Amino acid sequence: NWEDYYKSNSRAKYQYFYYDQKTKRIDACWWYDLRHKLCLPLKGRYWRNKRIPLSKCWLPDQETEKTLGDFLPVIDLSQFGDEQTQREIEDWLIREVGVRTQMAKLTKDDWYQIIAYHLPAQVSEEKANRSEECRKQAYNCYKAFLDWAQDHQEVDQKFKKCRLLCQYQGQYTYKNSDECVIYFDDDFKRTQHFMDTICVFNLPSSYRSIAERYFGVVPVSKAIKREIIYSDQRKPLDEQYKEHVNRVLPYIYAVRCREAPKSAEETLKKLKNLEFYIEDSLSERLSLESYTKEVSDIAWAFEEIKQNGKIRIYLRQAQEYYIASAIAEALGVPTQADFYENLLRPQEEKDIRKRLFEKGLNQSDVEDALNRWCDNEQLEHIGSEQQERISESLASTDTIQNWPEELLSSSAKSGEVSVRLTHESKPTGGTTVGGSLQRGGEASPQSETPASGRDKGGELRLVDPENSSYDVKYGVSKNLPPKELSLIHI
Repeated sequence: NWEDYYKSNSRAKYQYFYYDQKTKRIDACWWYDLRHKLCLPLKGRYWRNKRIPLSKCWLPDQETEKTLGDFLPVIDLSQFGDEQTQREIEDWLIREVGVRTQMAKLTKDDWYQIIAYHLPAQVSEEKANRSEECRKQAYNCYKAFLDWAQDHQEVDQKFKKCRLLCQYQGQYTYKNSDECVIYFDDDFKRTQHFMDTICVFNLPSSYRSIAERYFGVVPVSKAIKREIIYSDQRKPLDEQYKEHVNRVLPYIYAVRCREAPKSAEETLKKLKNLEFYIEDSLSERLSLESYTKEVSDIAWAFEEIKQNGKIRIYLRQAQEYYIASAIAEALGVPTQADFYENLLRPQEEKDIRKRLFEKGLNQSDVEDALNRWCDNEQLEHIGSEQQERISESLASTDTIQNWPEELLSSSAKSGEVSVRLTHESKPTGGTTVGGSLQRGGEASPQSETPASGRDKGGELRLVDPENSSYDVKYGVSKNLPPKELSLIHI
């Protein structure tokens, strides 16, 4: 009887010396042999003739059975009499022997055995091409592994050597990254144009980054090159419709702040730089490896202008779905297009907030994001006002060319004069000689100007516009007022 005799004798006392005598409890030899040498009957044709020690066998729970049952050595309890006896044996194996039941108990080596050996053996290429159910079983196994891998930071390079079930030239086959480049299909609309030439691994886009790390696959969105082909007939999006879109953008920003807080600043910059155009004729030229495809009559496209950071979105029609899809792809989250479309539909602000709350955001998340959005708009407004003031200050210097010759210093006569524009006041009808502004037309003593064209206090120099060109710069200096205008001789 287990409780009366065997359980108490399953552990033995072990004595050893390390400076002095020490004692600890270990498995008795007979109990160790039972757990690590005894082999029980297993379920499934694949496992039937395999000898798997009891310690490596499974009695999976319902979720684990559904996802990985065929890929695990599961004890066949039907070989142990009636249902009552089976339940008693199952309970004893789990409680006393420690037979595993949950997917979380799988180790890295267990997963490697499954991905590298058990899965290809049970879902052969022939079965994968014949049965959609078999393909689904294989891909559910890959997803389960990547879900497990999300919680483990260390990446074992041996998984990159595993053969993955891929689609190649219309057939399902096993390939690894040493044989060819395996592309992760995270952009189906564009990938489909190359399906007859490239090897594609099909999983939902949410698994892109972790699959890239563990399996060494290459996302199509990173590898493909796009060239937009459009006419010169484009026109800006209708102002009323644009105002509606701009009303929703802060809420899209709030969602992205919650989902990817580390890239919140980049998201803000992208959303602020969006420009929308209606284009009657829109196509794109796609290039992947050495293959090129031209796709005509596409519904939308976007391009980033490197010179100014603007993101231009071209639309054939002003529809919520097209706009939402373009914004989602510009932000690198194409799977969010449907959600963005729901936000763009005509509705009150409270309804938009409700959708965000259903997404998992709380009131403080939304308010914080909207405040950051508004703060950024205020800074942009202040910056534009300062630019206008500087432009006015620049215009006021045009009268220098008409100054009397006796007021100009030798440096001014040679075509160069130094002017200081302070932050507190602007030139208003005075004259400037040597860098100081005097009211009533009186000239101050001329200051000495270094050869570099800028004095130590931050004075800036104007050059005769008839004989020279100008480069206007706008910036901040530590030892000067917050804003400064520079006119530098080129």
